[in-house]
Amino acid sequence: MPQWLSRHGWLVVLVVAVMGLFAFAACGGDDDEEKTPAATTAGATATAAGGGEVEALAAIFYPESGRVALREAIEQNLIDNFLFVDGTKSQSMFDEIGVEAFEGMYGTQAGTANKEFATVFTAAGGNPDAPYVREGYDTAYLIALAAVSANSTKGTDIRDNLRFVANPPGEKIGFGADEFTRAVSLLAAGTDIDYVGASGPVDLDANGDLASGLVEIWQIVKGKITSQEARTADLAKDTGTDVPAGSQKRAATAPTSPLKIGVIMSTTGDLSTFGPPINDSIVMAIGEINKAGGVFGQDVTLATADDATNPDQGQAAARQLVDVQGVHAIIGALASGVSLPIAENVTSPAGVLQISPASTAPTLTTARDDDLLFRTPISDVAQAQVLAAFADELGLKTVCTLYVNSDYGQGLSEGFVKNFEALGGSVPAQVPIEQQQTTYISEIRRCVGK
Repeated sequence: MPQWLSRHGWLVVLVVAVMGLFAFAACGGDDDEEKTPAATTAGATATAAGGGEVEALAAIFYPESGRVALREAIEQNLIDNFLFVDGTKSQSMFDEIGVEAFEGMYGTQAGTANKEFATVFTAAGGNPDAPYVREGYDTAYLIALAAVSANSTKGTDIRDNLRFVANPPGEKIGFGADEFTRAVSLLAAGTDIDYVGASGPVDLDANGDLASGLVEIWQIVKGKITSQEARTADLAKDTGTDVPAGSQKRAATAPTSPLKIGVIMSTTGDLSTFGPPINDSIVMAIGEINKAGGVFGQDVTLATADDATNPDQGQAAARQLVDVQGVHAIIGALASGVSLPIAENVTSPAGVLQISPASTAPTLTTARDDDLLFRTPISDVAQAQVLAAFADELGLKTVCTLYVNSDYGQGLSEGFVKNFEALGGSVPAQVPIEQQQTTYISEIRRCVGK
């Protein structure tokens, strides 16, 4: 043995040991561990609790919560790659946080743009890019047309004529004052009509759901929410659910009092970003209907209440509208977790028709509602399918879901997981959050595994 080596052999051993540790670390420390493929979208990944990497977080909540949760996720360097949904489709939310952090990311939403409606709504001072404004507009037309067909303002009579005016077959009726005038003449003669509204066909199945519809894929491009494509979902066909043609059931004598519609919006609370523009679309629709002569020769009136995106306040608002103000039908609410208890505890027991322009949770399909709860957007069964398929197309393999603890959030999260895992993806965590917490850091950490 050379003299130098005999004197400094301990140093050689140390160097070899250190080099071995580096080699072990470079190999991952486990011959069986596989690296998760990188997503095609930009953004940091996070180590999941069960191993591997979470490549994206599916943000299934509302804008007011999002202003806190998304900012914390980015500022705390927890994860910066997201999939968005209708509840997080808010330009003002992105702008407030810093929209450049979300450039190029994608989301989904039930429904899609209508250029003709956008032109009219913009001219009226509305925001045509806000979610569910077209669906809100169509709820007003459906209620008014069904009341005309029924020759009645009674809630159950309007319900019994709703599918007659909404579903095929029948003469196609578009939206706007001129089309409403034409529809009134046809219905007076007993002619079946098929309303095709601002949101497209509103064919209502046996459960009061939209039988088929579009799901939009949108992207943040140059700092703006931009529609990219729309995919069709035919849920009634997929499930074999009946889409009744309906029949006209007409009262002999028209009422002498005007049709009065209650509107339950979220003007405060977690969905306060969405409430005002949807309400604007309803007001515009009623204005057009009244311009065309109204219903029974009288102007349709509106009574509006705020639910604060809260089930208890929503039910209180509904009772005020039904018991005190005597509305014949209600448009609302927006949140599924508010619409459902209103239907089961207030409107259905009172025999009052209710149509939501924005509630998409699958739980509404099986509501105890005596067929008095309807909705104009397609169920999140469809959005979950499209979101999962698109995540797979992006090359994502591991996604966690952070969802608002409500019928909407839980339903969309579970639907996404079911579809994404069927495509070979992995969802290591589904983490619920409550509306408007002061911080979501611990929940985000659990979601991404940090």
